[in-house]
Parts: sequence; C-alpha cells; structure tokens
Amino acid sequence: MPLIFVSYRRTDAPGHAGRLYDRLVDRFGEANVFKDVDSTEPGADFVEVIRDTVGKCDALLAVIGRDWLGPGEPGSRRLDDPQDWVRVEIGDALHRKIRVVPVLVEGASMPSPTDLPDELGALARRQAFELTEASWNAQVAQLIDRLDSAAGRTARVNFDGRAGERVSFGFEDVTIGGGGENVMTASILDPKGQEVGAAFDLLNLDDEVIDAQTLPATGTYTLVVDPDDTNTGKATVTMHTRPAGDDGDLAPGRARTVAIDGVGQTARLTFAGREGERVSFGFAGVTIGGGGANVMSASILDPKGQQVGETSNVLGLDDDVIEAQTLPATGTYTLVIDPDGTNTGRATVRLRARR
Repeated sequence: MPLIFVSYRRTDAPGHAGRLYDRLVDRFGEANVFKDVDSTEPGADFVEVIRDTVGKCDALLAVIGRDWLGPGEPGSRRLDDPQDWVRVEIGDALHRKIRVVPVLVEGASMPSPTDLPDELGALARRQAFELTEASWNAQVAQLIDRLDSAAGRTARVNFDGRAGERVSFGFEDVTIGGGGENVMTASILDPKGQEVGAAFDLLNLDDEVIDAQTLPATGTYTLVVDPDDTNTGKATVTMHTRPAGDDGDLAPGRARTVAIDGVGQTARLTFAGREGERVSFGFAGVTIGGGGANVMSASILDPKGQQVGETSNVLGLDDDVIEAQTLPATGTYTLVIDPDGTNTGRATVRLRARR
C-alpha cells in the first residue's frame, strides 16, 4: 500500500485538494495519506516535521491551481520564500527522489522552470496529471490506479546512523527484472535528503552489494531502491555497520588481526610513515573468501586520503604480500582492506618498513 503526501496551498485550491484527499483515503486508508503538516504542535520545527513526514511517503501530489505561484509579501511571491511550506514540501521530496506528481486543477498550467526556485526546477520536468470538473470522478480514479500500480514505485527504508559510521547493504532473493543486466539502482540519502556517495546499479542476482559508505552526520538516513523502467519484484536487504574510526594501528614487525563480518565492509588500519620510506605488507591466517582466487584488494592512502600506487589484489592464501611502495610524505597513512563481493572473514597483517 503506497504512502501518499498531498501538498497544496490553502490560498490556492483547498477545495480541490480536500476532495482529492477524501478519495485517496477511501482507497488507501487515512493512515496512508498525509496532508496539513501546518497543524503541527506548537514549538515543533516545521522543517523537521515536513522532512519526517515527506520522508515516509512513496509519492507526493503537488496540487497546483491558478494561484499556486500566488502573491506573498508585497512585491514577492510566497514561493520565493525559502520558508514557504509548499516549497519545503516539494523541494524535500525532489531531494529524496520521491515520486512527485503535479496535479493541475482549475485549468492551471504547469509552471515553467523560470517560474520556480532552483531547488524546485525538476518539478517542471515531471509529467503532470490534470483534473477537470467535467471528468473529475473518472480522472481521479485513473490517477489513483496509477498510484496503486507497482510499476514506477521505489522502496524506501529508513535507518538511524551516526557520523563517521560505515554502512553497507547486501541483497538476496532478488526477483526484480531479469538476470545479467541492471534492473535497479540503490542510493543512500542523508538526513537532509542529499545523496551519500554515488547511486549503485544492481543486477537481479543474489549476493549483490552496496559497498561501505561513510555517513557524514548523525540522524535518520534512507535507503532508496529504484527498479529500472517497469521492473517490479522483491529483494531481501541486510544492512551491515562498522563503527566510526579506524580499526587499529600498525607498527613495523607487529601483527594485527582484523575481522570483517559484514558484506561490503572494509577494514582500515593506520600507520606512521616518513617521506621516502618503503613499506610492504604481509598477510597470514586469511579466512576471507576461498584460496586461489582474488578474495580482497588492498590499497594505501596517504595523509591527504590520496591513493599511493596501485590497488593490490590479494589471494586467500597465507604469505600473500603487497609489494613495497615508496611513501611521498611524512604523516599518518591508512591501509584499506576491501573484500571482493560478499566475502567476509579475518586476516592478520604485518607491516614491513625500510628506508
């Protein structure tokens, strides 16, 4: 059952929005249709209330009448105010990649991109749906049927995250689309609705992974799974987390064992290095993946986070080695161990350094 948010302006077309709301409630139930966010409790942060409410929804219907752009303070429009309810509602939905449907009433036309604030520019590219008095019942029924269709929907799962925490996701039992091609994308949205990292293209194969992403702030995040085109189906998603910070430090000649228990996660070990020093790493006790094939990769990051040399492929064998790399500067370096695919397990690492 989709969750739907009705956005409208009380000075524009409240009657049309109310009639549409009633029909939506008849079909989906009152618990699944939201409006009137401006009835929030005294003292509540209205922006946070809007984000929390819009963030739960599968679709936002922007009811647009003839006065939707309408006047605000003398010499300005309400939509020009960054605190305008309607602007915040639609802007947040667009940022969160929620399906936004402009619903035109009273013979209104779609606003042009030049009519809209920058953060609402994408609204002008959304396919509008017109409701007329002459065909109101039939057109509303058609709109509701389209909203109720599985095709075109996204799945949205909220989760709590902390600043610096690393999160990854594993996908199993995927029935969306057909194997061997991209059938969906997945992305992570931060508490402000901004995308964390890049979106991931996923196949409908088991053991698909969203690699670990570092969360920029503490708050409620959203995983968005968006099937391509008309693809529909199911997927089982498991979230894996790793606390903020590194997994320990390395010193020459001292072994450190790391455990990577969640798919898509990495281990990060820091070490002090000097300009011109040559460092290499030996691996033992490797249980990650299976021997005889690349089971993980390892790379060195300099004090500025830039990679030193090439990424090394590591086999699941004892005595595997990352060949010596010359350090470009003095400072704290990071060895990143990244298991391939859904591999998990342990490895013991030893740093070797020479001038």
